[in-house]
Amino acid sequence: MRMASIEKWVKSSKNRANFNYSLILKMQLAVLVFIIGFGCANDQRKPDAQGPVIPFIEKKYRVIPDRKSRALAGLSMPGGQSFYTGLRNLDIFGSVATFSSGIFGGPVGLPQNFDAGKEIPGILSDAQSFNNQLEVFYISVGENDPRFESTKTIVKTFEEHGLEVKFNSFPGAHDFQVWRKSLNTFASILFKD
Repeated sequence: MRMASIEKWVKSSKNRANFNYSLILKMQLAVLVFIIGFGCANDQRKPDAQGPVIPFIEKKYRVIPDRKSRALAGLSMPGGQSFYTGLRNLDIFGSVATFSSGIFGGPVGLPQNFDAGKEIPGILSDAQSFNNQLEVFYISVGENDPRFESTKTIVKTFEEHGLEVKFNSFPGAHDFQVWRKSLNTFASILFKD
């Protein structure tokens, strides 16, 4: 994601108003700490969170310091990074979400034969182990996004293997309208009693 896109996301008053304030006013969540950084789907190292980020947040803010209270989500390319990093580090994160990621296929130039079992060992062959560790596994995509069909296909594969995944599609393409709805829905699922 280009810097201009990140700045647009962070500075969007619509984003703040539609997400944070509306959920807080509905008493659906009390506190949510966002960390916005750069991400790339092929960056599969341990997350920075294991280094300075999580200790900093836990020192600076009153958060629950355990994996069940941590979620990792990303949109577009960082959605792929969230998928890989979150599912490969369930000792750190209890919930994982990817919004409109191209790792499953879709647009020309992206891989079209995503092999979930190879990419995340055990996710298909031992889905129950992942179910036991994940609080929420959430995937979303826009209905006019070129990634729509490949995302639906991987969700179906996950479900056929017994993996519990919450899936939503929204009107729109690969854009902020879809991602705002994705984040709003994911946060609502995370913070329901």
